Amino acid sequence: PHGGELGSGFKHNHGYASRIARSCAVIALTMLARVSMLDYQTADYNAFLSGWVQVFREGGFYTLGENVGDYNLLYQYVMLVIAQTPLHDLYLIKFFTVIFDYALALAMMQAAGHFAGKKAALPVMLIVCALPTTLIDGACWGQCDTVYVFLIVMSLYWMKTKKPVGAAVMLSLAFAFKLQTIFFFPVVLLALIHGEYKPKHAMVFAATY
Repeated sequence: PHGGELGSGFKHNHGYASRIARSCAVIALTMLARVSMLDYQTADYNAFLSGWVQVFREGGFYTLGENVGDYNLLYQYVMLVIAQTPLHDLYLIKFFTVIFDYALALAMMQAAGHFAGKKAALPVMLIVCALPTTLIDGACWGQCDTVYVFLIVMSLYWMKTKKPVGAAVMLSLAFAFKLQTIFFFPVVLLALIHGEYKPKHAMVFAATY
């Protein structure tokens, strides 16, 4: 029996190591896919993003008063920082979003592990890393949708795990980053109806914003 236990433990550890190795390989492939897209310049980048960064490069901090572009202030802060660095702005714009691609994958892994069980956590993370929408949106197109989606996912997760203050903060940051967060507000209404949010948490939302 003792030898059987050792054999079982070895198989368990070997299976775990094999899953980790396969997961690392998938993540590495998604990173390589993103790197391969970094040089691609969209019409949106050429017509808008690069010009906005140039405005910040020439005007500096005080340019924030001119409301450059059509994004909310949080993303304008990001462009201001990018404008102050000597590196190619195209790469930095994309790199900023790519960071949140993987942050979103980790947030989804955490949520899946909590709500669907530990076996669902790792597959969900890998799926999010490899989804065409996450692959293309930042690394290819230079868009920033995974940033506010990450914040929304964290808001939903904390709301459902009885951390309404943190959930309100995340939701407010998402809204401050991109106004499309408003499409998530019906879920907030349901949370108010079911008591997961209280009216007082609106003050947290407002203060964060």
